[in-house]
Amino acid sequence: MYGDKCDPLIQECILGYRGGAEKHGYWESEEVYRIAVLIKEKLDLLDSASGRKKFHQILKKYSPNPEMPSESMEIFLSRKENYYEHYPANHLDVNADYRLFDFEDKVTGERRMGTVSRINAMKPHLVVSLHLTPGAPSRYGGMAAVITPGYDTFSQAISFVNGNPVQRKKIRNAFLGSPWQNWMRSAGKDGFQSFMTDSWIYLVGRSMQSSGLEPDMRPSKYRGYRQNWVTWVYADDESWIDAALSPEKGSAYYPHIRHFKPIGSFWEREKSIPERWRREGGQEGYGGDNYYSGKEIMRYIRKGFLANSVDTYTQLPVIAKPYISTWVVPTYINAVSAYLEIAHLDAARDVQRILRHKEIYAESIAVGIYSLFYSLPQPATNRRKDLPTGTPLDFRKYVEYEGGNHFLSVVR
Repeated sequence: MYGDKCDPLIQECILGYRGGAEKHGYWESEEVYRIAVLIKEKLDLLDSASGRKKFHQILKKYSPNPEMPSESMEIFLSRKENYYEHYPANHLDVNADYRLFDFEDKVTGERRMGTVSRINAMKPHLVVSLHLTPGAPSRYGGMAAVITPGYDTFSQAISFVNGNPVQRKKIRNAFLGSPWQNWMRSAGKDGFQSFMTDSWIYLVGRSMQSSGLEPDMRPSKYRGYRQNWVTWVYADDESWIDAALSPEKGSAYYPHIRHFKPIGSFWEREKSIPERWRREGGQEGYGGDNYYSGKEIMRYIRKGFLANSVDTYTQLPVIAKPYISTWVVPTYINAVSAYLEIAHLDAARDVQRILRHKEIYAESIAVGIYSLFYSLPQPATNRRKDLPTGTPLDFRKYVEYEGGNHFLSVVR
């Protein structure tokens, strides 16, 4: 209703508020919230001895010989139920509880934290973001992770703009031969062109001209310096607005990639080793721990529908190639981020799964989350069948990082 991505530089919201997918009368925000509540209920079983016994029985459906759980997990939901339930209290700004970025309270005029800032304030190890999509899947439905790379990949755009024609051709060909080649494949666009467009937005806060070599300086193409839309230690001090209004060559606010320099705490964070761990390389070969965590949870979803005899192996929802762009959650949250499109609203079988089998989604996702912290033995043949590996993530490397605990260093 009142927009999102409210930018303090131009003192207005850049884009209209996006309420999520809707198809055939089913709303993404409602369906995934119900699943999220059930996930929390299952993981909260770990808080008591009797609950751990119940959770152990669930684990036996997913692993041939799981150990009895011995520790609890602290689980948070990032939002309340949908704004309809809170309309009387929030009627002056119905989107207030659901905006991604910080914004000005329409009643008090104070700056309020958006979802990203609230999640960072929790200092989580893992964030699981659940979504539905209206896209066109395979016959039996499908799932896909949503990922964004780290600075190492985005910096190729700097080399491209500063290169000669021969160097640019080499960079483009190398990119199109890399795992990132499917950038914004859902939009049916050229992967490298989409990568360049997003790189301009990521680096200098605005879109590019069609050549990829010059910024598009039209006001409508301004996309903002998003690191300063978040309450965290990586935001620049208040002087950033003056620096952005009168940008100097060689600064972090110059609108041309050729003269842009990644200076400041946010860019130091982007170039850091923990951010490489989160977003580059990793067990899937690219996408880092973010992609592995998302894909492993999706593999557990497949196993859940198999173990509960809803689907045969050939009927399981496929795991499609990831959606790649400058997504907010994988970029602006320090936690390992499993951002998932778990079903398609254009697939009849997916819709039936969402309506009839929320318990299976919740159970399998809860087990997948658990498995990322604690090993769950799995058959060696699982990987080639897109079933779980059971291999946990090494969260300790983030906690014990020599520059400080990456999960805790996000806020003061």
